[in-house]
This record gives sequence, C-alpha cells and structure tokens, in this order.
Amino acid sequence: MAPSLGFWENILYIDAYDSFSYNVVAMLEEVLKATVSVLRIDSSWPNGNMADYVQRFEAVVLGPGPGDPHIPQDVGIMRDIWKLDGRNQLPIFGICLGFQSLCLHHGASIRRLSYPIHGQVRRVQTAQEDIFRDVQELEVTLYHSLYADMKSFVSDDGHHNDFVAQDLDLLAWLSLEQDGAPHQTRIPMAVRHRKKPFWAVQFHPESCKSDRKACSDLLKKWWAAALRYNKLNGRGSYSSMSIVAPKSSGDLPSIPDIVHTMLEWSASTSSHSSSRTFESQQLGAETICEALNSPGSAAVIFKSNGRYSIISVPSSNTWRLEYYAQNERLLLEKLSVGSTKSSPSDHQTTIEDCLSASRFWSALKFLMDAKKVLTGDDTVPFWAGFLGYFSYEMGLASIARPKSHEQDFQGTHAAGAGGPSSNPADASLLWTERSVVVDHHTGRVTIQSTCATDDLANGWLDETLTSLQRLATSDRPAETEGTMTDSQSLDRILEQGVVRFPDRQIYQDQFDACRAQLLAGESYELCLTNETTITLPSAESNSGRKEFPWKLYRRLQKHNPAAFSAYARLGNLKIVSSSPECFLNWDRHSRLEMKPMKGTVRKTNDMTLEKAREILGTTKEIAENLMIADLIRHDLYGICGSGGVHVEKLLEVEDHGRVYQMITHVIGEVDPNRPGFAAQDMPQLYSNGMSAYGLTALQQCFPPGSMTGAPKERSCLHLSSIEGRNRGVYSGAMGFLDLGGGGSFSVLIRTAFTCAGDDDVEQVWRIGAGGAVTILSTAEGEWEEMLTKLRTVLGKPREHCASLPNTMATAPESSLEEILWRSPPHVQMMGGYLHSNNILFYFAESPFFDPTSNNASLAIQANYNEAFRQFIETREAFEGRLATMQGLEFIVSYDPLQAAAQPDGRFAHEPSNIWVIRKQTRRKRAGQEDEVEVLSTYFIVGDCIYMAPSVASVIGNRILSAVTSLTSLLKTASTLPTFTPSHGHTYLPPSAKQPDSAAQAAGTAAAQQSKENTPMPDAPTKAPLVGLQVAQTGGSVYQDTRTLAESFSLLTRYGDEFMDENPLVGEPGSFLMSKAGDAAAAAGGMNKQGPNAGGGATAARVPTPQVRVDTPGRGSEKGAATPSAGLEDNRSRKKKVKVGV
Repeated sequence: MAPSLGFWENILYIDAYDSFSYNVVAMLEEVLKATVSVLRIDSSWPNGNMADYVQRFEAVVLGPGPGDPHIPQDVGIMRDIWKLDGRNQLPIFGICLGFQSLCLHHGASIRRLSYPIHGQVRRVQTAQEDIFRDVQELEVTLYHSLYADMKSFVSDDGHHNDFVAQDLDLLAWLSLEQDGAPHQTRIPMAVRHRKKPFWAVQFHPESCKSDRKACSDLLKKWWAAALRYNKLNGRGSYSSMSIVAPKSSGDLPSIPDIVHTMLEWSASTSSHSSSRTFESQQLGAETICEALNSPGSAAVIFKSNGRYSIISVPSSNTWRLEYYAQNERLLLEKLSVGSTKSSPSDHQTTIEDCLSASRFWSALKFLMDAKKVLTGDDTVPFWAGFLGYFSYEMGLASIARPKSHEQDFQGTHAAGAGGPSSNPADASLLWTERSVVVDHHTGRVTIQSTCATDDLANGWLDETLTSLQRLATSDRPAETEGTMTDSQSLDRILEQGVVRFPDRQIYQDQFDACRAQLLAGESYELCLTNETTITLPSAESNSGRKEFPWKLYRRLQKHNPAAFSAYARLGNLKIVSSSPECFLNWDRHSRLEMKPMKGTVRKTNDMTLEKAREILGTTKEIAENLMIADLIRHDLYGICGSGGVHVEKLLEVEDHGRVYQMITHVIGEVDPNRPGFAAQDMPQLYSNGMSAYGLTALQQCFPPGSMTGAPKERSCLHLSSIEGRNRGVYSGAMGFLDLGGGGSFSVLIRTAFTCAGDDDVEQVWRIGAGGAVTILSTAEGEWEEMLTKLRTVLGKPREHCASLPNTMATAPESSLEEILWRSPPHVQMMGGYLHSNNILFYFAESPFFDPTSNNASLAIQANYNEAFRQFIETREAFEGRLATMQGLEFIVSYDPLQAAAQPDGRFAHEPSNIWVIRKQTRRKRAGQEDEVEVLSTYFIVGDCIYMAPSVASVIGNRILSAVTSLTSLLKTASTLPTFTPSHGHTYLPPSAKQPDSAAQAAGTAAAQQSKENTPMPDAPTKAPLVGLQVAQTGGSVYQDTRTLAESFSLLTRYGDEFMDENPLVGEPGSFLMSKAGDAAAAAGGMNKQGPNAGGGATAARVPTPQVRVDTPGRGSEKGAATPSAGLEDNRSRKKKVKVGV
C-alpha cells in the first residue's frame, strides 16, 4: 500500500514489473496530488473480490512493462479490469503495455513494428481534443516494439471513423515508415473509449526526456475528466489509504542466531571513532597500505569518488563474512593479528549457517544498526564498518520478479560456469575497526579506530601517526609501481601469460539472441557481457605469490587511474579494479546519489571531447543512456518516495582517463515520513538512520542498471540465459558500509579478479567487458566497444602477455625498415580467411594504420549512421567512396586473385594470396586527374603484415656491401646489415656459381620470365643478374663492379618508390614496382606492367582461398609498436603519381 501524502483521492497502480513504474507513481502523486497504491500484475485481489476492492479508488492506472498483451502472464490482472461493468466501472488510464491491453481488448490488432523504438524521443501529433485540447504536438519518449493497428490512418481528410476498434477514438499519433508500406503509417500514440472512462497513451509521460509540462497538463486533464465521471455516476471519494509503516526493531522477525556471533566478534567496536591527522602531499595511499598491511593479509583499499582512499588496517578483532546466494550459505571467519599479518589461513575460526538472501540483508541491517558509531571526524566518509564487494549474482538473488519466473532465475543462476574454485562468494565483507583515510584533494591523512584502547596515550593511533609521519618525511623514491626488480618480476610472469578472448562467433550468436528479445518486446536494452581470461604461472617464491596481485594493482593504477580504484584480498579472492563508475553513494544524513555510465569512446590522438560529444550524441547513444537514467530514477523513487528524486546531470559526456563516457547524475533525498514503496514494503528497516536506508537502497537497486538493461528483471532473466555463465565479481559493486550511516559503492567494471590460492601453480585472472545492446546497435560496434573497455584493463600488462592479439611479433633485430605484425584472432573474427571485402579492415587493426585516414572516418560514420553502411560493405564501394574524398587513404594496390585470373605467365601457378596495401594522399584538382602521393607500401601474406622497404633502402644496402667488398678495407664488412627477412630471401645479388649446361639453359629461360616483370637493365644472357644464379666471371671484382653500376642505375630510376613485392615468394634480386609499367615504357622496351599497378582492378573475382590460422580464440588488441625510423626516411622519398578517379 502507499504512504499518505495528506491527499483524499486515491489511485490504484497496476505494476507490470517494469523498471520505470515508480517514476509513473511519483508523477501521479506529484502532479495530481493523489495517493497511489501499487498492486503487481501477478497479485491476487484482496479478499478475492476485485469489484469491491477497486471501489476504494477514484481511478486505476495500468503501467508499462515488457512482453506482449496477448500473453496472460505479461498482463496478469490487467485483463480483469476490462471485465468491470455498470456501476463497478471506474476511470482507467493505460501507459504503453496498458495502452496495448486496452486496444487489444477493444478490437485493435497488436502488431510488431519493423524496428522497435526504445528510449527514443519523438514528436507526436495530436487531434487537439479531449486530454490533448490546445496541444498540437508534444515531445515524448517511446519504449515499444508493438503497436495497435486500427486500419484507417491513411485518410487525408482528418477523419478517423472507420476503425476496426469501433469504440476507440484516436487522440495522438506518430508517422513512421514501415517496411513494405508505400507511405507512412500512423502509429497510434493515444486513444480514448467513446462510451467508457478509458484513456491510454503509448508513450511514457514519466520519462525525464518527455515534455514534462505538456505531459503534466494531459494528466491533469485526464484526472479532471475522471473525477467528473465519478461525480456524474455517483462514485464517492474515499479517505486516504492506510499506511503500512516501517517496522520498529521490536516488530522484527527473529534475528538469525549467527548475528549473535557477529555481535560478539565486534564487541570491541565502540560508538565513537577516535582519530589522529596530519598532512602530507607526498605520502600515497599505496605506500600507507604497504606499511600497515603485510603481503598476503586480508586487506581492502577503496578510492571513493576520486577523492578519498580508505585503507583497512588489521587488528585483533578483524573478521570477515562470505555469503553464497545459490546455496544460501553464510560463512564467518575470525582472523587474529597473526593471520592478518601472515597467512590468512592460520589461526582462524570459521562458523557457517544457512540464510536466505533476504535474511542475509536483514542481518547486515541489524548489525549496522546495533553497532552504530555516533561520533567521529566528520571530514571523512568512513569511520568503521565493512569494506568489500557484492557480486552480480547477489543482485539476481535480491531482484523482485514475478512468481512465474522464480524457477527460471534459479535455473539460469545455477547454470553459471565454473565451480566453487572459479566462482567467488556473492558477498565478501571485511569488518574494519582500524583504518586510514587519505584525502587526495587536501593531502590530509586521517588515522582512526573505534577500539577504545587504541586511543590511549602511546596506543595504536599514536604509534601509527608517528610511523606514517616518519615515512612521509623519509628520503624515498617517488610513488611508483615499485622497484625495478618488482617491475621485472611482474613482467616475467606476464610474459608467460596465455590470454583467451571471447569467441567472435559465439559473441555474434549472443548478440543475435539479444536482438531477438528486443524485437519481441522482452527488453528495451540488454547489457551483453563477455569474459576474457589470462592464465599466468604463479611466482616461484611464497612471498612473490602473495605480492603479485598487489604489484598488478599498482601497475593498473599507474597506467589507468580512476575515480573508484580498488584492491581487495579476501581469502583466495584477489581483486584489482580501476572503475570510473559510481553505483550508489549515500551520506550520513539523507542524500543518495547514482551516476550510471553508458556510451564509450576510446581516446586517440585526434579524438577530442567535442568529437566524443558528437559521436555520443547519436540517437543510439542517447537512447542507451536515457533508458538507464529512467531506470535509476525508478530505483531511487522506490527508496525516497514521490518528490524525493531529481536529475542533476542528464546525458553529459565527460573525460575519464583513457575513454570519454556519457553519464547521468541522479540524486535522491530520504524522508522517513514518506518512504518509497521499496523501503515501505520492507519490514527489515530497524531505524530511521541512513545506514538502514542505504542498505535497503543497495539491495533494491542491485545489480547496477547500467550492467543489466531495462526493464531490469526481464533483462536479467534473458541475459542469464544468453551469457550462460556467472559474472561473479564483474558488474557487481565494491565499496564500504560506514557504521556512521554512510556508504559508497562503485560498479565493478574495468576489473580483474582471480580465485587462485597462493599455493596454486597457476592463476587464472578473469576480466569482464561488455556493452548495451539496443535495437540500433550493430554486432561490430558493440564488439569494438567491448574491446575498448577491455584495453583499459589490459593496457600495460598486455604488452607482456605473449598470447595477446595485436602485440608486435617482429623478427629479432629485423633489418632496415621491415616490421612484421600478425593477429590470427582477427582473421578468425572475420570468418577464418581474408578476402577482398575485409582485407582493408584487417589492415586497419595493424599498428601501421593511421586513425586519421579517410578509411577510419568512413568506418566510424558507418558505425553510428546506418546510411553509411553501404560505403564499407564491399571493397569496391569502399574504395569508390575513398576516390571521392581528399586526404589520407589506404587502398588495395594488388589483389592476388585478380592477378591469378589474368593470363600473365608469371601468375599461372597457384595464387600466392599476397595482398599489397598502399598508403597515399589524394588531392583533388579541378578538371584534372587526382594527384596521389604514395607514402608507403605494405604486403599481407596469410595473416602477416609486412611494411615494405623502399627501393632506395634495398639498393643502398646492396651498394654498400659491394663497395665494402671492392675495397676489402673495412673489417666490419661481414657484419653490415643486409635486408634479409627472417623467413624469406636476401635482396643482395645471389652468390655466383658455375651451372652445368642444363642449368644454364633453364637459367636463361627463368631470367627471361623474370625480366618480363622486372624493370632492371638488360644484361647479357651469359651472365643474367635477375632470377638466376650468376655464372662465375673470373673474379669477385668484376661481379661487384657490375652490381655497383646496375645498382646506381636502379637507384637513379626507382629510388623513391616502394616495393610491391613480398619477400617470402619473390625471386632473389627481383623487384616489382608500383609504377613499373610507366617507368619501363619511359625507358623503352621495359613496358611490362606490374600486377594491378594503378590500384584499380577490373578482372572478375574468384573465390578466395582460406587462410587458416593456428591461434584459438578471437579478439583484438592494437599493437603497441610503431614503425622504425626508416619509415620516416621513406616519407621524405615520396613519389607523385597521377591516377584516374
């Protein structure tokens, strides 16, 4: 039932388990000044008599919800409402699902939209009558995939009297283009019954992006019409509905026995927090934690809102709890000083009990209330209490759901991957009497304890103050991740890591499953996540194994600092987190706040905040964030009640380290005199203190809406089935519960965790990442967003993980400019082989790719604008679009299959499957051909990408070697660099040997064949230089002289070009130049064109042979290496070439 706001009129709200329901309730109470009572669709009518019960109310509102009005379970008792007749009838107002239920019951067909409209703001037209009187149009938010088909919206005279639903009048509509329709279809947005007091709207008037004034006015007009109907039909007003007040501690059900053990173990915790303070700008939280916590001890460090770092400190009264929701098991573990300072498995006392999830939350509230700290330093947010986390599955165990879904949730939860060793506890909290809080804004360090003996002269507080002050003034290195030895030991372990990325095809299947649920109206948005694992060997020494997680945390903080960074070592579980997202904060007085993040853009050199705002300002990104903004308003209204929630920031883009994020900031104010429905219905509230309200908010708002989608209950149900695993720590929440009444929790994203014990020979670290799938999402876009988020965690460590995709795999000391890059997972992600339509996308993942190119611009636009998709779907369209643009571009200058289809004898053998990519700039010239400047060339062999050397580099190396041989003066001649790929042929002239007559004849033929494609000077057939082992001429001096002369000739003619040849298959000493045909024609006689020299190709395509790769898994990471200095040298040797458009 509802709390009284002093209003006489009453409204019954039917809740369809929607995540926006309390927004509707609040709007009804705030705008209409009426008291609202809530009944869920799967409820039974009180006393089994609907007609009698509804007579207590002036009207009924049928709320929005997921599903289909045809399905009885989705609408529940809504169907009963339409059975009321005669004097039992009362005014009804339907919203979304309620609208569809009304239309279906009165003859309209409910059909599926071509594309759902979820979280989209549209302007609807009205008939300017009834509740829309004097309103021509209004802007509203839509959340629907179904619509009411009334057949007669195509009339041009403005009349609409020929409905299938004869008794319904159309009041508002939205014109949409439907697939297959020759004209726009009017989608009904509002109707009313001609004879009965029934109204309904398809849109959501309660959304924070709907026109608040216009929607408030239409509700007031409906309410006035409803009250008039009641008066005319003899329906009287009823007194305010009774309140079910929060129960006092004396009314509570029996407290679990295990709570008495908690109270006994926390007996030393007093009601006052004593403290000592000093200021230091040099002393970091990590240094303090190292000084006060031994390796391997139970410890938590949590940074709150980017300002405060809270560090747990062990004491003789330290204990922790673990809760497992699936088997309802609560574990308490008492840790002595000895165990916290060495191994947490020594000298411990363990107690177990069985407890339902609801009673677990009750036990926490009782303990927090019983041990409430009344006084302390008001400048710090934490005095004492719990530090730790709640898993995503803990949220699933607490979420409200229909009776019909109870078994479904249990089944999907139990189906999570892994056993006890791989899945952590669903809640793990460390009882903390002693702590240190660092204020990063002021440099103030607060040492505090709720143990009375610690406040004595020369007690723990004084000792710790002296110790930390001494540490702050000592001569020590600046804050780093540790000594060089620490860094090297960490790197040695990371280098042996084996990374397993999400499978690309499985992700595609999961994405398609999400999309199917969106199309079915089951959800508006689904936050699909996947897991990457890194298997690492454990350190050799016992101390090294204990220190490794801490070293990993320090490195993560160095390279990806965040507002809600955290580290935890709780039993075998180790967590390192760099989360930027606030889940829920509350202070010690009355304020609650939530800051969900949706929409991510990775930072690059050319990505600015303004560009990020433009990208995140698309319909897709706004819808994604708006759905969660409306969801958390609902969550907070459930605690704070009507009038207690307001939006501080809506859809704002902010800088968060390595990424730009879109955020919303919503604030709630708790008033015990008007608790929200979620708080009022909970008998576990023990006092009016914020500790109980904060815990209730944590329980009711969990799991974070930004990690589920909306509506939350139905979305979680489908995600559990689609993902098929337990998320564990990832997408849960981590923070503190303050005995003074406050609390702060982050969303556990950008987080890695492991359950490996210190004695295990290897440790498996789990890293989750994902993104919200909406109807406007693409699998490619969401996959890339997931990888962007993954990069923020892998960032620095990925450089050392041998199996991580996109790390540079260069040949040792590659000579000259040759650099190799390969990524088998990218090939797998593209279907297992490379072909004409994906070769440019594969190259775009290499470190040679320039994100400022027109290629990147087109790809980004296509990701966020469906109209651009056609330009990148095929290579022909892609390069055709590039040809209309001006600036930097990458094009395919050699397609092996097109070359193989040509009659040229050189390619009569099996296709080599070598692709050549050219980097160039294009400049438009009025009335003339485009001017193209070739900057560099790359060749792709299998899944390997090589940067081609310039001809000048190769010939210059050849000249140097020849000169060295001639003079015989340099002792270093044998060590001079030669361009010799580790897997291919040398580009030095081949050494001479005396062939037999048969070999001589074969050599002559081979030389002639090679010369057909090689722009080198003609040479006597008796001593061919190309494609043949050269005959001995009587001495090396003669050969070196010939080589030198010919090399100078080649250098003069072709020195500023790049080689369009792959060294793995090219004949020793032969070249294929990008402008070979031009140069040869100019030279006279050397007019054989190189393959696809101009960059265009007209030959018919043939099926591409598959390039199979041997690395399992699919994923992506940008390689960190960059081309060597030789590339910069090449850029100074540019060649201008004219090509046709």
